[in-house]
Amino acid sequence: MHCNGYAKLLGDILSSPDGCIVLLNGPWGIGKTYFWEKYSDEHLGNKKNAYVSLFGKTNIEEIQSEALVQIFSRNKIIEKCSKIAQFVNTVLKFGDKDKGDVSFGITGSSIGILLSLVKAKELKDVIVCFDDFERKSHCLKIEEIMGYSSVLSERYGCKVILIMDESKIDSEEKEIYEKYKEKVVDFEIKFNPDQTDIIKTIIATVDDKYTTGVVEAVKFSSLVNLRIIKKIVYQLNLLDKQLTSKFYGGAYTELGFDFTLLAYVYYKLGTDGLHLISGPHPFDDENPKDESDEVKSIRNQLQHKVSSYSDLDILLWDFFGNMRVSAEKIKSILDHNEYSKENNMVQDKVYSIVSDYTFDVSFSDERYVECIFSILGEHKNKLLSIFRLDKLLYILDSLSEVSQDEKFEKFKEDVLQDFVLKKLEKIQSLNDLKEFKNNTTISAITSKYNTLKACVENKIADIDNKLKHGGNITEILIKIPESRSWSPEDVETLNSLSLEFISTTITKDQNFFESTCDFVLWCNRHSGERPFDEFCNNVMNSIVKLGEKGLGAFRFERIKQILNYN
Repeated sequence: MHCNGYAKLLGDILSSPDGCIVLLNGPWGIGKTYFWEKYSDEHLGNKKNAYVSLFGKTNIEEIQSEALVQIFSRNKIIEKCSKIAQFVNTVLKFGDKDKGDVSFGITGSSIGILLSLVKAKELKDVIVCFDDFERKSHCLKIEEIMGYSSVLSERYGCKVILIMDESKIDSEEKEIYEKYKEKVVDFEIKFNPDQTDIIKTIIATVDDKYTTGVVEAVKFSSLVNLRIIKKIVYQLNLLDKQLTSKFYGGAYTELGFDFTLLAYVYYKLGTDGLHLISGPHPFDDENPKDESDEVKSIRNQLQHKVSSYSDLDILLWDFFGNMRVSAEKIKSILDHNEYSKENNMVQDKVYSIVSDYTFDVSFSDERYVECIFSILGEHKNKLLSIFRLDKLLYILDSLSEVSQDEKFEKFKEDVLQDFVLKKLEKIQSLNDLKEFKNNTTISAITSKYNTLKACVENKIADIDNKLKHGGNITEILIKIPESRSWSPEDVETLNSLSLEFISTTITKDQNFFESTCDFVLWCNRHSGERPFDEFCNNVMNSIVKLGEKGLGAFRFERIKQILNYN
């Protein structure tokens, strides 16, 4: 049913002359609150009404107070209540009317008195909406809310709307809820409308170049949760502001598609979601751990369209945690993916063979192996640029299983080692090195092959040494004071320099020595805790350690004067 149909149904119910309780029940994020707000704006402008969210509410008095204050302040009963209050001011503790305070200071002890002093006809036909029923505090009992709703409906003739996703009600309260629902709820509207128009309206606020990708991903994942879609649009626009470079046309569609699916996974499964739907490592010999039905369902639903084996997906996934992304890395990945036309043809050809073999019983094992392996052999040197690792390993495993030929295991080993070595080649900074070391996929591969493990450890040591002790140190020392800015990598690089390295380089590199002294002087102009204190202390300790013997008496005293060191 379209939203207009629900609006007509609700309007017919609320037109009844008697009080009633209406349950608006539907999945989280489906747009129940959005629907009520729109309905209120369009149909309740001249009617007495109140809206109270139960989210986080801890006691019934708090709810009663908020509802009554809204009813009175919105519906011109203030003057009447103020006159009543003149006689019971000490009990009701109303606010200062002259200062515009219309909250009345309603307390638990005053609510009953206020209700008893206001005639029932004043509340007749008032529409009171209680939203977020399932998100109330555990301190607030279901029977209290239902009981208060019943009083408003039966005693005062109010129309009460309860908005909730009853499937989310705590299991401990489920039995009580069902009991009271049967007794007090007069009408239940199961809300699950066609959201097409609303979703289009929300997506229309994203930058146009991403629209196609977002629309395709929403359709592909059957995403109807309006809250998630709103977050996707907001965050994708935020991401776009951080991307300073222009990409080829199809890149924005790809970016919008991946981003939307990743957000869907993130808000469904949490921070571990990408790892969970990627499944166990295809080369892991251990038995896979038990998975929830939700994880399995989402993985099957997305058909591995996003994965922790994708550099782009990993980069975008980190964005959800810190709302920042490396524009340079995004550009590098998307520019690299521009090969897509030729490579997609290879992918489609392989997947078509897999599909034919799966459903065509006459398609022999020998033919399957021959067809697939001929394509893989033709493109052996760039398989990892054509296929994502998990998909490539799936294909290789299928060849091993169908043929029982050990050569495919050797082929698989070569692919895995090539994957790790190519990752090593991409390391350009200490942060890249840190990400490489923390990559669970790489760790699993290297631990499986001893020769590769030894090779990787040696290469990591060389890269680490070059990054920390290479010729870029002087550039960093000059760059920071000039720009008055630095990155976490700069801090880690300088603070990691050993006393031995600093002492040796001081004696061998004039530019390094001079830049180091200028940098220490610049740092010393700033008081308080500084990010480069460890480096500055190491510099001074190195100079002192070299002393007159290493620097000469005159030079040593001269440096101490320059650095104001006593």
